Amino acid sequence: MKYRVELKEVPAGVIASVRARTSPATISKDIPDLLGEVWGFLKGTDLRKDGHNVVLYHGGLADVEAGVQVWRTFEGTGRVNCSTTPAGLIAAALHRGPYHLLSRAHEAIREWLVGKDYEPTGLSWEVYGDWAEDPEALETEVFHQLRRR
Repeated sequence: MKYRVELKEVPAGVIASVRARTSPATISKDIPDLLGEVWGFLKGTDLRKDGHNVVLYHGGLADVEAGVQVWRTFEGTGRVNCSTTPAGLIAAALHRGPYHLLSRAHEAIREWLVGKDYEPTGLSWEVYGDWAEDPEALETEVFHQLRRR
């Protein structure tokens, strides 16, 4: 898949999330488990209004924050916290297809940055579009926070 990488400014987005340590071997199981905790918390609240699942990577795969977009701030309970996706300068790419190929969008952003006046801060995130049974119909937005060199 050919990716179109865009440079833009984005506002912070409020999320309900759980942050945890994971590994490449367990991440595909850990993320759904973490999201399950968040969805359990959101049941019976008025926080979600058409929000999507979000996963933030704090410097790599080992430190992740899995959450759901919500429409307002709130007091966290237990492991579920009120957090935000970062505001500011980002590089973004839209991935179409199965989740196990998302690393290709991240790589396209890293390649796009070569020779540019920007560098990644180490924080990246994915916003998962609406679910589709056909993996080829899945859409995920991939973001890397940037700073000027």
